[in-house]
Amino acid sequence: MTWAILSTNIKGGTGKSTVAQLLAYKLRDRDYNVGVMDADIDSSNLATRFGTDEKVTFTGDHIVEPVEHEGIKLYSMESAFEDSSFNQTGEFMSGVIKNMVEASDWGDDLDYLIVDCPPGSSDVFEEIVRALRSNLLGAISVGVSKEYEDTARLVKVCDHNWVPIIGFIENMSGVFCHGEPVTCGVEDHEITPFGKGKIEEFAGHVNGKFLGCIPIAGEDTDLSDVSDDTITNAVDAIEDTGSPELPKDNLGDAGFIRNVWGSIQTGFKKMNDTIPIDKLQQKYGVQGREPLVIQLELTDAGAVTGMFSEIVITTVGGEIKVMRSKTASRKGINIEGGVRITSQDLKYALEGEKKVLRSTTGEVTTEPYSIIDAVKMGDAEVWGEKSINRLAVLDKILNEVVPMDEVTGMME
Repeated sequence: MTWAILSTNIKGGTGKSTVAQLLAYKLRDRDYNVGVMDADIDSSNLATRFGTDEKVTFTGDHIVEPVEHEGIKLYSMESAFEDSSFNQTGEFMSGVIKNMVEASDWGDDLDYLIVDCPPGSSDVFEEIVRALRSNLLGAISVGVSKEYEDTARLVKVCDHNWVPIIGFIENMSGVFCHGEPVTCGVEDHEITPFGKGKIEEFAGHVNGKFLGCIPIAGEDTDLSDVSDDTITNAVDAIEDTGSPELPKDNLGDAGFIRNVWGSIQTGFKKMNDTIPIDKLQQKYGVQGREPLVIQLELTDAGAVTGMFSEIVITTVGGEIKVMRSKTASRKGINIEGGVRITSQDLKYALEGEKKVLRSTTGEVTTEPYSIIDAVKMGDAEVWGEKSINRLAVLDKILNEVVPMDEVTGMME
């Protein structure tokens, strides 16, 4: 079975591509069949790093055969286009990722697929996880000491996406020249322009595995030499990592979606009976205009035959009204914005907590979760003019006016 390993961090420029390349060579040297996928679509450079200008080939049905270079299979936009510059939306990038995984012939004998991830934590990262879910072994976190907060954010993203973190690497940790650390001459004080030690300290704090440091290497120092211990530790950790636990997946399940829609309708009825919607509208609504109209879309419902995927929520006469989008359109109601979310994440938000995998320990646990949290974690997408302002108002209401546990209790 092919296991996928992500070289990743929230921030760009931390050395993810360097680590992906070093891991590929080390795994190859241990007689594994290795592939490398450059998922950083708009900044692809792995082909250049590997020193190849070969292009991918194509078989029937436009299936891509990756380049094979020095015993490693490689698929980068550099090896597919003469000009690999892309400036496109997250949706476009997600589609490319899916295509690179599903419409590529990596071969039946591939042991490991190293994925060089782009910076960020939303659309593209989630598509990488979705596309590789059944084969995803885990992630190698590549961070910089001075910006360890980005590594902390990555851990939370991996928790929510059920991506185990195999281990942490601190990159740019000191400077080496002639194979020795560079010091300033005062008591052999080591020069560390990007800091040193914070990633190891953070890994210990979250009970994660610290794999080691990689320094900046001068032109006269071979990076593979000064990084060898760390990359060896990483490969040892990869070999020792077992199959990860997979999240429960109800996406696209018709019965589950019907239950979620039922919870919405029942919950809003209870809210009308209990919460003074009219007073909230007067205090937080917009004076002298029609009530706000929001569309709620379940992104996994559209593919289910006979299942509607959208509802419209508005306030009329001091009550929350829920109706089908077709009904709203027939009544001439103008939809100003909305939220797109999966049925599973909406159910978690309604229940007020979400099951997550502690990516550093493998423990499955729960943590508080709401629509606001879903948006912050990239699990939900909001659209429409002034949508973030309206979301901030909702956050204020849920935290200061109506207790969130009271709302979630009504939705259960």
